[in-house]
Amino acid sequence: MSRHPSRFVLSSTHPSRTSLNFIQRAFALSVSFAGAIFNGVLAIRLLTLWRSLRWETESEWESSAIAWRVDPVKLIWGLLSVYFAAAATAYTVGFVGIARNRPLLVRFFRDYSIADFVFITMSTMTVTYAAFTTAYLRTGICEELSRQSELLRDVVDTGMSIENCEFWFEKGIVALLGMMLVLIAMRLHFVVTLSRCYSQVRRERYGKFHSRSSSARSDSLQRIYLLPNPVSPSTSSGVSHSRAKSLEEVVVYAPVPLGGLSEEEARGLNATEAWILHPHSHSHSHYHHHRQHSLRQQRPQECHDDDEKYHLLIDTSV
Repeated sequence: MSRHPSRFVLSSTHPSRTSLNFIQRAFALSVSFAGAIFNGVLAIRLLTLWRSLRWETESEWESSAIAWRVDPVKLIWGLLSVYFAAAATAYTVGFVGIARNRPLLVRFFRDYSIADFVFITMSTMTVTYAAFTTAYLRTGICEELSRQSELLRDVVDTGMSIENCEFWFEKGIVALLGMMLVLIAMRLHFVVTLSRCYSQVRRERYGKFHSRSSSARSDSLQRIYLLPNPVSPSTSSGVSHSRAKSLEEVVVYAPVPLGGLSEEEARGLNATEAWILHPHSHSHSHYHHHRQHSLRQQRPQECHDDDEKYHLLIDTSV
C-alpha cells in the first residue's frame, strides 16, 4: 500500500491553546503595567514624606558634638522607598519585554518576581512572628510614632492616636497579615503566568529560526526505495552482480537511477519507500549518517535478519 510520508509536519496550535496564551500574555502585560504605575506612585509618595520625618538627637550634648542617630521610622521609610522604586523599574522592564518580545527582559522580570515573592513571603512570616511574640516592639513603634506629629495628623482620620496606638497596632498586624496572604497567593499565580509567558515569548522570538531551518531541510528530502536482495536481473542491471558476490561481508548502498521504474513496479519488487536528505544540501558525512538512520527506521520488521541485504534505489523523478 502506497503511503506518502510526512515531511517535518508542524502541528498547528489548537485554538483553545492560542486563546489561553493570549489571555496569559494580556494578563502579564496588564499586571506589569499596573505594577509599574502603583510602585512608582508609592515610591514618589514615600519620598515626599521623607521631609516630614525628623532626625532625633539624644541630648543637647550629643547635638553640640554633632553626634546623631538615625530615626528607625525614617530608616524604614528610606528602605521602603528604595524597594518600591526598584519594583517600579523591574515592572517597567517586564512590560517592555513582554510588549516587544524581548526574552532577556522577560527573563529578568521573571527572576525578579520569583526573588520578590520569596522575600515578601519570608518578610511576612518574620514580621508577624516578631509582632505577636515581642512585647516591646509595639511599645517602641508607638513611641517613635509619637515623635512624628505630621505623620500622626495624616492618620488621625482613621481614629488612631497615641493612647490607642498599641491596640491599633495589633489590629493592623492582623489586617496586614490577611492582606499579605491574599497578595502572596496572587503573586504566586502571577509568577506561574509570567513563567509561561516567558516560554511563549522565547518560542516566538527564536521559533522563526528553527522553522526556517526545518523548511530548508524538508525541501531537500528525496524519496528512495529499499529493494531486498536477491533481485531480478532486469532491475539490478545497473549494479555489478559479480562484485556484490565477492563482497558478501560488506553492504554498500549505491544510488541507482530508477528511470522508467514506477511506484507500482517498485511495490511489485517488495521495495520499501523511505525519505532521506539530498546529498547536495548537506555534507557527505551528515548525509551518510542520516541515510543509514532512515534505512534502519524504514526496514520491515520481518527483515531484521543480519544476513538480509538491501539495494538502494533513488527516485530521481521526484
